[in-house]
Amino acid sequence: MKERIEYYDFLRGVAIVGGIGIHAFWAYQDRLAASGMELCDINLFVRQLIGCCVPVFLALSGFFLAGRDLSTPSKYFGFLRRHVARVYIPCLIFSLPFLAGGLMRYAGCDNAFVDVCMNRWLTCKQGGIVGNILYYLVCGEAVYYFVAVIIQFYVLMPLVQRLADMRGRGIFIAFVVSLLSTLVLEYVAYIMKVNLALIIYGGLFPFWTLFYVLGAYYGRGYRLGLPWRWLAVAAFLLVFLLCWETYWLIEGHGFHIGTAMGNRKLGWILYCTVCVVMMFEAAPHYRSNAFTRFMAVAGEYSFGIYLIHLFFLLFVVKPLIPGLNWMVEAVLSLLLSMAAIWVCRKVSLPFSKKYLGF
Repeated sequence: MKERIEYYDFLRGVAIVGGIGIHAFWAYQDRLAASGMELCDINLFVRQLIGCCVPVFLALSGFFLAGRDLSTPSKYFGFLRRHVARVYIPCLIFSLPFLAGGLMRYAGCDNAFVDVCMNRWLTCKQGGIVGNILYYLVCGEAVYYFVAVIIQFYVLMPLVQRLADMRGRGIFIAFVVSLLSTLVLEYVAYIMKVNLALIIYGGLFPFWTLFYVLGAYYGRGYRLGLPWRWLAVAAFLLVFLLCWETYWLIEGHGFHIGTAMGNRKLGWILYCTVCVVMMFEAAPHYRSNAFTRFMAVAGEYSFGIYLIHLFFLLFVVKPLIPGLNWMVEAVLSLLLSMAAIWVCRKVSLPFSKKYLGF
């Protein structure tokens, strides 16, 4: 078993807190949709700030897998067997409640769980039995589209390695792929005004290619050599741009806040690219302390937290303590998820790793 590197676990920890925060923000988003929004809103600023969490996870995956030897078919398919099972089996297990929610909706059963699933589009909204099962099998339930994306990149790993080894040209090709995908999504979302399911607009690899290839580029030992402090300043300024863009789309063009804040925008790609490059360039300057070590533990548990945090957020924290600030909800959901994972690992670490993803 490879020794873990605290800095990258710390980054995963920060990213998973951001991921929970994005989902906790849904309730505040509903209030903004009902009451209107102001340009200067710290909540909106924080939400845009944490919007880079999925690209960070993808870049880190590319970083750590970039050096794998996939030179022969046996090595390649062995790699796929190990890594796909590691993420797909836990995803199917934790998707089961949402599959049940979709089937209950199809059968006409109405309860609080089904209502939450429908309101947050956590399950198949319109399909029958076959549609729900297919939605389940392609990782369409809840927010598990990330598993679909990561499996696609596992399959494409030899191509990703080749792009990384092309260095500047490879990054440019990845940028063009992500750019064209973004333009298509922008046209569908902002011109045609089509509200796509998460598995469609978030679960296909082309949109995310730039971030995965950037991670593989650094994982293959290459560097862009950009000053991380200036990148941090640029990222901070880009958050203000994203806030203004969101306000403009909502107040000037009447878009729903969820659409306006989404990741189908050129500004978002630029912001996330700066964040990904910054985190790799800043690695030599990392300094450990009590807080970063706690976040590193969260990072070690990050895939498990990703799989289970919605159950705590939507069905424990929100019902039991209504009216909490969304950032507090995110922290409580994180702590409950970490506690649950710690208990499961103590009971049976092999079972937890193989079937539960943690």
